[in-house]
Amino acid sequence: MLIYNTVDPRQAFGTEAHDFTFAMYGEWTVRLKEGHIEDSFHGRNSSLRPNVNTSFSALGHLRRTEIGAEIKIFENAYARHPLPYETLPECFEVVRIEIENAA
Repeated sequence: MLIYNTVDPRQAFGTEAHDFTFAMYGEWTVRLKEGHIEDSFHGRNSSLRPNVNTSFSALGHLRRTEIGAEIKIFENAYARHPLPYETLPECFEVVRIEIENAA
């Protein structure tokens, strides 16, 4: 699936990298202990989980640049059939996600 932002002329608002990863894997959460960061992780509101939305391999962001189109692919770490990322052409920017206990 490719997402293209037609609302924002800069094609950024709502379609920046963190917007994709937070929507897919949950809000970035920081655990504090005595005023210091003890841990950080993707927390609530995850659209992707081990048994949810495993039928698609990735989500892509299609955007216009001065030299043409650009596609950034965000991996679905829980996909039943992952893309062969190592064989994709260099024109694709790939954001790989490491999730404990992923597929």
